[in-house]
Amino acid sequence: MINLFHISKRYIYWPPKKKIRTLKFPSGKKCFIFIGKRDEDGKEEPVLCFVDNQNHKLTWMNEEEFLNFEKLAKKVKEQNMLMEEEYRKSFHE
Repeated sequence: MINLFHISKRYIYWPPKKKIRTLKFPSGKKCFIFIGKRDEDGKEEPVLCFVDNQNHKLTWMNEEEFLNFEKLAKKVKEQNMLMEEEYRKSFHE
């Protein structure tokens, strides 16, 4: 039987054509910065985007979200170092 209603994915705006420096990871994933439009007012802003090896979006962050992520990453690193120190103390006692 012939499938007359074949649905194909079309992404007019994805992947973005104007990317700023794509970085490739050993796993095949990539990240790049592109100029996207804000949801609130449609103004353009830089967006950091992570994609898999088939260019499917994994996550993306604008500048504000990236700065918050950077702060959280520092806190997580500090907590991890404290936990490692506590573990070493308890292991050696």
